[in-house]
Amino acid sequence: YFLDILSKYNIIPSSESPLLLAISGGKDSMVLLHAAYLTLPRGTYIVVYINHGIRPESTSDGEFIKVWCEGRDIAFFEQLLHLDLSNMNNLESRAREARYQTLREVAKIHSASCIVTAHHQTDQAETIMMRWLSGSSLVGLVGMQVFSDGILRPFLSLSQNEILIYIREHSIEWREDSTNKDVSYQRNWLRNKILPQVREKYPSLDRKMSEFSEYAQDINNYIEVQVEKF
Repeated sequence: YFLDILSKYNIIPSSESPLLLAISGGKDSMVLLHAAYLTLPRGTYIVVYINHGIRPESTSDGEFIKVWCEGRDIAFFEQLLHLDLSNMNNLESRAREARYQTLREVAKIHSASCIVTAHHQTDQAETIMMRWLSGSSLVGLVGMQVFSDGILRPFLSLSQNEILIYIREHSIEWREDSTNKDVSYQRNWLRNKILPQVREKYPSLDRKMSEFSEYAQDINNYIEVQVEKF
């Protein structure tokens, strides 16, 4: 599956132009790392852990990934963010911006072919819902794309259940992010309080939101083509 996605977007990782895997140590990213380990030649990808410096266990999470990589001869790098924690306003957004900026800087240093993240179908549903609640335009409601702006999201069509099945089948160890339960963060509030109730009535929510994303993308593409004709 992973190789099919790389082939579809004509991404050919090599030692001169490796993939940069953004790994947090959580379930999704450890599945991504394991999949890369099984399918890609060593040296054609590197692992980067972004330490936000927010959680007490951030350092031990990085150590967990480092040990995993060193035991398999995988290049590992850790980058510490310097966020202003005295100001909690928009911390979630600021952390995200700083994370991606750092990933792009590291990617440039290593001439990476692209950055790879482990976002999946449930992440897509959360993203679209957050943007809809914020009054986003149709462009924003497209959500995340499998490949855009140098970022590859190979798991975007996979359900959370498929991720969990892979974890069980391969006995993958992972780390739990303690802030995932903190509903003061907008995404966590949506993830833990709102979407579970919606899924009780609409079990296929994540799949439907993924389909909506593709539909919105088709509409946007059509509009762009029509605009270019004028």
